[in-house]
Amino acid sequence: REEYWVHPLLFHNYQIAAEQIAREVRLDGVWYAQVVPQDLREGGVSFSPVWDSDELFEEEPVLASGEGVSFSVDTPYDAAYVFSAIVDVNDLCVDMPAILQLKVNGVVHAESIVHDTEVSIRAELAQGQSDIDMVFVHDCEQGTLSIDEISASGWPDLGQSTLDEEGVHTWVDTFVSSAFRRSLSQEEQGFWTDVFGQGAMEIGSGDDIADGVEWTMPATIDDPVILEEIAAALKTLGYPK
Repeated sequence: REEYWVHPLLFHNYQIAAEQIAREVRLDGVWYAQVVPQDLREGGVSFSPVWDSDELFEEEPVLASGEGVSFSVDTPYDAAYVFSAIVDVNDLCVDMPAILQLKVNGVVHAESIVHDTEVSIRAELAQGQSDIDMVFVHDCEQGTLSIDEISASGWPDLGQSTLDEEGVHTWVDTFVSSAFRRSLSQEEQGFWTDVFGQGAMEIGSGDDIADGVEWTMPATIDDPVILEEIAAALKTLGYPK
């Protein structure tokens, strides 16, 4: 049996590119209509809520416990947002978790333990202006948290979906079989339909169908079948094993 391999870094970059493409499809109504022609939508708002802190800070904020940074965002419709912060912690007490809280209009909506340099917190924002506070919480007198960057991204309103259960099966079968360049078995159809259904829970934007599309697209390249397709293509091009 001939075996081919793909360098882990190349495959990692391939995965990132697939996730970025899926995200762009989810954010662009025109592109979404091309990728999911079965889902004929009307209305919606052609706006992708994205915000970052490039102009928010003159200097990098360094926060002691209980301190935070404040800013406002303006959303054209109710939307789920993911707030991401690039942070660095210094001299924290051992075995005491550092927490970053997200307050919306003075009320704590969510919080996340700071495990790494990037912290993501999800919150629902209502239409209009919202006052945001990101507060550092640490049960110790010593230790600080510095914030390099804050960004927020949401999901656009693509309009009301017209895709029913049969339409979901049709899209899943069409998209995945196209990616694999062959027809799917009944078992595979069931598996990928389940993957599609996971999108509503994993992404949770409120648009279950679009979430399913965004979740399914990059997931196809995680399947070993895709590696077999890559190997076949490399063999055709004459690449060594």
